[in-house]
Amino acid sequence: MICWGRSDIGKNRKMNQDAFVIKQNGSSILALVCDGMGGAKAGEVASKMACDKIAEYFDEHPGLSVETMENWLYGAVMHANDAVFAASINRIDYFGMGTTLVGFLKVDDKIISVNVGDSRLYRFFDHRIAQLTVDHSLVYELLQRGLISEEETKNHPQRHVLTNALGISKAIRIDIHPIEEPFDLLLVASDGLHSMLQDEEIQRILDEKEPPQALCDRLIDAANDAGGSDNITVILATARPEVRHG
Repeated sequence: MICWGRSDIGKNRKMNQDAFVIKQNGSSILALVCDGMGGAKAGEVASKMACDKIAEYFDEHPGLSVETMENWLYGAVMHANDAVFAASINRIDYFGMGTTLVGFLKVDDKIISVNVGDSRLYRFFDHRIAQLTVDHSLVYELLQRGLISEEETKNHPQRHVLTNALGISKAIRIDIHPIEEPFDLLLVASDGLHSMLQDEEIQRILDEKEPPQALCDRLIDAANDAGGSDNITVILATARPEVRHG
């Protein structure tokens, strides 16, 4: 598997509060995107701290196996959560900071996803994309309860309100699931991408026969062309490095 990532400040923000990490050790690959929240520079601190702490955990806890990877990933995310939460309550300028976290861990031939918040993981296969993670957001809960329609979620005034984030509490919801469906590409992205582009637009770009790094550039350029109202971060992973996909 080959992974490629890129982050962009977008058109309207004064700083980039997104961060990403790609780590590999033998047959183990970790790829994560974090989208920070909080006043001043606190969001930037939270996202970078989460990525740094999980990268540190990856280096300091080797010996990953297919049997242990789910427990390992849970422990890694809680390690990052504890660090961000402690910083948020010990420094007044970091008070209330947090971050989304989404991505995957691959060990040998098994891949599992992880999600906290409303950044997303998609799979692209046979010219179609499918969202693999569930948004931890108010609009998603309203949609699930039948109070709003799919179309209304796109422009709802509270569409950016999270119901869960890393670093906001000692106890958080962590979604971890196996990825068993086939894929040509995995796309990990902050909401700066999917808030600007419809799934069909993302799908059209991923269907272009270009290498992952070029597709990352195309996705970010398209989000900026659509307004670029937020920071935009993407990671693309392809199962076979010798071909683009398909």
